Amino acid sequence: MPGPNNIVMVRTGSLGGIRAALSAMTGVVLGGIVVLMLTAAGLGVLLVRWPSLRTFIAMGGATYLVWLGWRLMRPRGGIERNATLPAGAAGLFAFQFLNPNSWVMMATVTSHLPEEGIGITIVRLVPLFVGVSLVCLLLWVVAGRALMSRMARPSTRAWIDRVLGASLMASALLLFI
Repeated sequence: MPGPNNIVMVRTGSLGGIRAALSAMTGVVLGGIVVLMLTAAGLGVLLVRWPSLRTFIAMGGATYLVWLGWRLMRPRGGIERNATLPAGAAGLFAFQFLNPNSWVMMATVTSHLPEEGIGITIVRLVPLFVGVSLVCLLLWVVAGRALMSRMARPSTRAWIDRVLGASLMASALLLFI
């Protein structure tokens, strides 16, 4: 099941292509680095020690993702369907703090590292995180780019938005289980 960042990348790539997605990719990566730093600095330990805090963050984030998916799926009338997903570097940077997948992934990674200190942890993980993230995000953008010509047709765009919205809601609902 694609995560929220992947769904945003597919839609961004389908509406604007690879060049338009570069800003969004930058926001995802930079936001992820900050979440990584926060979890490495000790927030990850709190999430592991207090499962109720992790549950609260996951439920709040999942609720937000369900809302986004619903907004993407619902018909808005008329031909144009305005984007409801976060966009651009700033929007996707902020989105990482509401994305429960980001927090859970970073807390899991940092909780399984040896106690080397935050500096060494960040020096080791940031390049790995940046490289893997950029490759994965680019693959989703390319998939979206393949849909670009189809997104020009309003009926097809509405159908694709419904599929993406349902996928976003399904990925969020998995957090409730």
